[in-house]
Amino acid sequence: MNVMAGELRMSEGQADRFRLVEDRLAIEDVVCALPFHLDAREFDKVSMLFTADATFDYASLFGPEMASVQLEAFLTNVVGALPGFDSTQHLVSSFVIAVEGDEATARANVRATHCVGEACWLVEGRYRHALLRTQDGWKIRRFCLERIHEEGDRAVLAEASARAGTRGPLG
Repeated sequence: MNVMAGELRMSEGQADRFRLVEDRLAIEDVVCALPFHLDAREFDKVSMLFTADATFDYASLFGPEMASVQLEAFLTNVVGALPGFDSTQHLVSSFVIAVEGDEATARANVRATHCVGEACWLVEGRYRHALLRTQDGWKIRRFCLERIHEEGDRAVLAEASARAGTRGPLG
């Protein structure tokens, strides 16, 4: 690698590795941006993370009817219920990312806490994302939560949905 007059020169192999690192960081940013914006209640920033035809799979948590939720239903029923919680926190870690041209997959562990008053519901699992490179950067086109464990009071979800005036993910 040569640096001359502020210019970085790389071999083709080095440039490919650099692009891969750049892609992996951009993908991790998108995957982390979703729970961050949800927890921060920055809902206006959520839809721009997805392709228009994005689907969501929450079957492991809510049953088979939640295996292929379209973007609009996700935004209305799942995201729409979040203002009814007093607090939520989604911790995402241990990324495994694979890039193949303009497509990628990302897997990560998640620990999500949802509270109304003193009652909390904890979900632990894995996120699986399929992503697509677009003119606007990487976008999520398939999102799946694989539930591993949950504890606490699941009833807080219904209470939060009622408080937010939505039907919530369970309808």
